[in-house]
Amino acid sequence: MSLTASPTPSIRDTASVPADEAWGRFATLSPDSTDAEAALQELVESLGDQLLVTTLGAFIEPTPRPASEKCSCSRNHDDSGNLSDDDSNDEPGSDDTDQRKTYRFVLSFDHPPQGPRAGWVLGKGNHCGPGVQLPVCPPRTTNGDAFARPGGAIVLIYMHPETGAFIIQALSQKHPVTYRSGDGNRDIILETGNRSVLHMTRNHLRFRLGRKIFDYVLEFDIANEDRFIAARNNFARVAIRPGESIEPYKQLDHLPKQSHHRMHRMVVHRTLSAGAFGLVKSGVDTETGDAVAMKTIHCKIRQVPIVKNELQIAASFPKDTVGIIPILGAWCEHGNSPPCFDSPLEDIHFSMPLARCDFEHAPWESIDHHKRMVLFRQTLQGLQTIHSRGIMHRDISPRNLLIDDLQTPRAGICDFGKAKRAAQGKEPGIGPLHTVAPEVGSGPYSSAIDIWSLAYAWLWAYQKRTDVNVRTDARRQASLINTVDKLSQGGDITADFADLLRLMLSYEPDRRPTAEKALQHSAWDELEYAASDVGTECNSPRLKAQSFGPGPAKKPRLQIPDDVNASIPSTLSPSTP
Repeated sequence: MSLTASPTPSIRDTASVPADEAWGRFATLSPDSTDAEAALQELVESLGDQLLVTTLGAFIEPTPRPASEKCSCSRNHDDSGNLSDDDSNDEPGSDDTDQRKTYRFVLSFDHPPQGPRAGWVLGKGNHCGPGVQLPVCPPRTTNGDAFARPGGAIVLIYMHPETGAFIIQALSQKHPVTYRSGDGNRDIILETGNRSVLHMTRNHLRFRLGRKIFDYVLEFDIANEDRFIAARNNFARVAIRPGESIEPYKQLDHLPKQSHHRMHRMVVHRTLSAGAFGLVKSGVDTETGDAVAMKTIHCKIRQVPIVKNELQIAASFPKDTVGIIPILGAWCEHGNSPPCFDSPLEDIHFSMPLARCDFEHAPWESIDHHKRMVLFRQTLQGLQTIHSRGIMHRDISPRNLLIDDLQTPRAGICDFGKAKRAAQGKEPGIGPLHTVAPEVGSGPYSSAIDIWSLAYAWLWAYQKRTDVNVRTDARRQASLINTVDKLSQGGDITADFADLLRLMLSYEPDRRPTAEKALQHSAWDELEYAASDVGTECNSPRLKAQSFGPGPAKKPRLQIPDDVNASIPSTLSPSTP
């Protein structure tokens, strides 16, 4: 690290620092073994007053304690890594360790890190070790381990730019990192490149150099959560995504909490909804920190064919298919993936990326025309892919169209619980009454029912219907077309898009265009034109990839079969935007 002056005083006792002066701090990294404590004390004492003018000084603070208190760090480790008492340190006056100040590292947005991913690099080094901001162990251990070179990076701690999850990643090929009890009661060993979300309030980390064991506790502790959120978002906007506004997920916690726990590849944050037959939870992926959701079904024997069908259909679509939101993984209560379905009543879990909102609860009043059209087209692309494989979705509705991102518009179709591989169907109970096509319940129907339902979901973005407990007859159909006409006359939608809506909402199924034909309609020409204009937002490479070709599409939740649907809300988005 350079010896440039720190902009603020560095070594200070934060117990006396008013909250409004330390609002950017959010965690401390404290030694938790004799080796770790001694190494940090030696580093601070070797620098003396010079520490105050180094950048390292901004990351270290004293942790004074009464001499009568015995630190757990005064215990040594045996060769197996277990803690054991050292009798010599228990005798008063035999050592002045307890009379000294101990030290710890501070993680704060007031002093931004300079590591990869705008993260904090922990490793071997001293005040001038290259690339290491938090020297958690000395450049050369006292027993002469030659491989412990100065400036050797061991671990990176960084923040996920969207969820805010803190992630630890192993960097050293020679020194794996142990996240103690990271997986419930089991330790997680992180080899080079391996990552794990730091999901506990107190996270115990272990680094080994030869026979030396350096234990640390990373503890999240803030005085004011609102100020932390403001500091975190500003940090992300400046250091992670310059110039971009970061919109946090409303369904996730901002910091690790005692209630968080790991389940399969998910750190569970909250229960979003619960019913007699299952529940929905939000959280983050244990390795990537991406926002995910998990739906649990209390599956009875008679529901097994329905759940299996949903799994097979959802798994048939690549996870990066535009406009489709398949599941990411499925497992049973026994930990088997795919689920074993061996019990009369068995919990089946589905994981999928967490949506920002659905079409029913989206803040449409703040979404401009262009972004709406991008979102609509993506869902039509998804439906075209579904139909091209001989599948009828049969439950297209505003709640089953999910919006993953509004800054770079990204949406898709979810829930394949009612999907069917067939050219025709006749089952009437396939979706909410007001969202199904007129012919449902009157005899056989085809995939044209999905076309009608998709147009109805788009229309919902402009005017939410109040007649939601009735089927669509000729009178209600005329009311929908009248709404389209008024939107067109009022300038809310273009004449071309109004024409497409009328075609897709045709009362007679054979007059509706296929998804492929609908994609060729002139209503989408404005998107192609906008994409060619470098002055428009649509010219963004990320937006182009999402709007007009294959690209990443995230995928939340999924439909619970039959009677389960009545007890669990089908959306993972908040009830209000």
